[in-house]
Amino acid sequence: MRNKYAKRVQRQGFTLVELALFVVVVSIVSALAVPAFEKVSQSSSKARDMENARQAASVAQGAEAAGVSLLNPGSTVEEMLRRLNAGVTPTRGAISGQTFQLKTREAEIPGIARFLRMQNGLLVYVGP
Repeated sequence: MRNKYAKRVQRQGFTLVELALFVVVVSIVSALAVPAFEKVSQSSSKARDMENARQAASVAQGAEAAGVSLLNPGSTVEEMLRRLNAGVTPTRGAISGQTFQLKTREAEIPGIARFLRMQNGLLVYVGP
């Protein structure tokens, strides 16, 4: 029989079973959360690229209306976007001296180009 006056030993820390259970629970939660975060990230980058494509089409059409030819023989959508990214300035007309520029990073250009097409010499937004 135990002595009722003996001090009880207070246990400190966690047992190995408790720690293992914690690791299992955390790994299950993270396994469920990571795909959801990736899906949200992909949809937000797609929405950003679509908005940048709409903006690029507007800037390109404004530059064409001002008399700046963005087309070179055999130019691609990506080349036009790079040219707009660098900025184009009309030399004559009512808005000469105003710069038409699309401000995006070089890495975003392929994503933006997915939503644009060349039609009749103009850069046109075609959507998803």
